[in-house]
Amino acid sequence: RIFPNFPILIPFWALATAVGVSLLTGLVFGVFPARRAAKLDPVQALSRR
Repeated sequence: RIFPNFPILIPFWALATAVGVSLLTGLVFGVFPARRAAKLDPVQALSRR
């Protein structure tokens, strides 16, 4: 360890904010586009225009 006597203290609000932002980012950039793509017709989605 580089700093053996340095305690790491993370406030609860910072941890909760980080988890919340991570969940929101995952939903916006993962789940929502996947749900929209799942509604498409596969033949139409794979066709080249």
